Amino acid sequence: MKFIYQSKKSKQYDNFISWLKQETISQLKRYYGDLEGVKSTLFLYANRSYESQIPEEEIWKLLAISIVEANYTEQEEELILDIFEETSSLVRKVHGYK
Repeated sequence: MKFIYQSKKSKQYDNFISWLKQETISQLKRYYGDLEGVKSTLFLYANRSYESQIPEEEIWKLLAISIVEANYTEQEEELILDIFEETSSLVRKVHGYK
């Protein structure tokens, strides 16, 4: 699914966020215990989020919610967020973020 952010007040935005969240949760569950699978999931999430021009605060918030809903522990969540920070720095540059 492809989407370009314009406003939070649209059905298209709601549908995309719902899809992205469910896709991320599903992938995080699928790759639980598989670090390379989790990294791949985070790369896809970063690319989809930044390509869609979702505000960065929303990107991080949605990822945190997805991690919790995928039943990761607090320690695992910290690791995932650290990995995402590294991954997203490259993706942000590709999509023109500073």
